[in-house]
Amino acid sequence: MLKTDWIYDSAGRLAAASESTGSVATGTWALTYDAQGNVQTFTDPDGRTANAVKYDTAGRLLVSADVKLTHPPK
Repeated sequence: MLKTDWIYDSAGRLAAASESTGSVATGTWALTYDAQGNVQTFTDPDGRTANAVKYDTAGRLLVSADVKLTHPPK
């Protein structure tokens, strides 16, 4: 059975999510935040990190980038 553990930082924001099947870890996703509380980085289980690089004045993500491309949010 797949199990997901949610880990929160001291500000109550999601810091990581870890999945496991039985006693076998299947992946961990990690997030960091900037001083305004916006997501700054998102790292997947393979260690690839996407960076949130631009927000509008309402705090909505406008542009994110990974090591290969720059992506507008969908």
